[in-house]
Amino acid sequence: MNIEKEPNRYFKNFLDENEKILWIGKPSPIPYSLSAVLFQIVGLLWFFIALPMLFQIESLSDFCFYILYLIPFWSSCFVSYASYKNINHVHYAYSRRRIFIKEGLGANYTIIEFSKIIDIESSSNLIENKYQTGSILIYSGKKNSKGEREFDVLHSIENPIDVFVDLKRMKANAL
Repeated sequence: MNIEKEPNRYFKNFLDENEKILWIGKPSPIPYSLSAVLFQIVGLLWFFIALPMLFQIESLSDFCFYILYLIPFWSSCFVSYASYKNINHVHYAYSRRRIFIKEGLGANYTIIEFSKIIDIESSSNLIENKYQTGSILIYSGKKNSKGEREFDVLHSIENPIDVFVDLKRMKANAL
C-alpha cells in the first residue's frame, strides 16, 4: 500500500524529529478475516455434532451442560466477529529506523527498532496466495512462556515481497 495523505496519523507521536514514514499499510480485509476459517469450520462441525443433544435436554443441568459443551462453537463465533471488527484498527508502518504496529480496538502499539531485529521472514498461506497478499514475521528476541520464538506479524499485507525485501535492507543498514 502506498503512503496515505496523512502517513503519521497513527504513528506521529512516536516519530523522532527528522524521522519519516516510508511505508504504511494494513491487512487486506478478505484474507485477514478468512485466516480464522479453519477454526470457524471446526466450530460449526462441533455445533452440528452437538445439535441432536439439544432435543434430549430434560433439565436445567442438561441445558447448562449443553451450553458449556458448545464452547468451541461459541469461541469460533467470537473469533469470527473479533477479526471482522478488528480489521479497521490494524495499521502497519516503517521508517528507516523502526517498524510500527498498531492493533486492536484500543491503542495497542508495538515499535521495533531495526537494530533489535534478529530475523525477518515472509509467509503466505493458501488464502493469502489467492489474494496476492502475505505476512511478514519479525523476530526480535521475544520468547513465550515455553521458550519458543515469538514473532510480531504484519498480517495479510499487499506486495509482501517488496515489503520483505525493503525490511531486510533496512535491517542490514541498521547493523
